[in-house]
Amino acid sequence: MNQSSMTFFMDERLKSQWIRTFGDALEPARVTASYGHAWRVVSAKGELQADLTGRFRHNALSPSDYPVTGDYVGLKFSEDQTLALIDGLIERRSALVRKAAGTAFVEQVVAANFDYVLIALPVTPEMRLNTIERYLSAAWDSGGVPVILLTKRDLCPQWETVVKDLQTRLHGVSVIAISALKNEGLDGLSPWLHPGATLALVGASGVGKSSLVNALTHQTTMKVKEVRDGDGKGRHTTTHRELIQLPGGAYLLDTPGMREFGLWRTDGGVENTFEEIESLAANCRFKDCRHIDEPGCAVLEAIELQTLEQRELDHYHKLQREAKYIESKTDPELRNEMRNKWKIIHKQLRQDPYLRRKK
Repeated sequence: MNQSSMTFFMDERLKSQWIRTFGDALEPARVTASYGHAWRVVSAKGELQADLTGRFRHNALSPSDYPVTGDYVGLKFSEDQTLALIDGLIERRSALVRKAAGTAFVEQVVAANFDYVLIALPVTPEMRLNTIERYLSAAWDSGGVPVILLTKRDLCPQWETVVKDLQTRLHGVSVIAISALKNEGLDGLSPWLHPGATLALVGASGVGKSSLVNALTHQTTMKVKEVRDGDGKGRHTTTHRELIQLPGGAYLLDTPGMREFGLWRTDGGVENTFEEIESLAANCRFKDCRHIDEPGCAVLEAIELQTLEQRELDHYHKLQREAKYIESKTDPELRNEMRNKWKIIHKQLRQDPYLRRKK
């Protein structure tokens, strides 16, 4: 899509929030692309490049405080109106956050201010449920509503069976299957493509996100590379996060493919994803049941009765441990609490008479 077709939009709630935050001191704009060191924004004056004011950089305490694609920001202009500077940012109503790739415990905000999260995955007869559950946990935590978008259905004759199976397993999460190249199933997205809505599109490299953007914009907005020989996957195309306005007035927030999606601290995302386990847990004998080996555990009973899969419980525990570990590394209060807990445990071990005799 041509950049000139992008228009600036704020609903009444955002306008009210803007007035409370900045009044008329800054001009409202939205980030349409982030390049790490520079930003493209759209305002009532159209699309233009922008940088940060020195004050903004000084006040930013971490990388997550910097503008990301989808953010609503306040602009200052040079006297000749040719230079735009971002001097403020209103609170994000939603944000997709992950652990940045690598070993460091750094928060990375992938996208902001969206209504829905389209989780794109190529449809196959054996879908990887662990991958879907990981994305769902992050999506529920983001503040957006997740939608499972199965791509390349033309390559999977059993796609209808896969959709029905996932709809049963995912308990109320919408699942649709499309073929962007064949222009099949795209009308299934219409409930979420209403004017002013923003949809964050996430998924691994090669799942067909760029082809979807091209199909929805009815033109070659994104470059598409050929499918690889051997595994049928596309090659990585998108290199930055970009906000694209669709013909009907909705906005699609396209993101680069992610090799890994490390969870950040969760706020109920894992619990929302594993709704069946949470529902069963209400019937456990103990309120603090861990669903491991406790007597009277309704979750373990469901596994014995084969109404719940052991795989699902194992992954539930894994994602909970992962989120707790991240939290312990990033939350000073919890880190001190766990450190004190282990000090007590080690002290008790040193005082254990049996261990002392073994020495």
